[in-house]
Amino acid sequence: MTIKTIGRCLGQADDGSLWFFCNGCNLPHSMNVGAGHGPRWGYNENADAPTFTPSVLSRYRTAIKKRSAIPS
Repeated sequence: MTIKTIGRCLGQADDGSLWFFCNGCNLPHSMNVGAGHGPRWGYNENADAPTFTPSVLSRYRTAIKKRSAIPS
């Protein structure tokens, strides 16, 4: 997949999805906008100051590795 930069904080993939980098979790996120199947967001078409409706909430789980307090 190729993501093309379309604004100061937004990219667009070949499939039309929009991508942004989240400073909160240091990971990229994508969303589908406009008409089509699956969950979709509204987008104000401003790549330099994007607004999505409804707002975006990303949740994910990460694996936490247990470490022994006493080195072996």
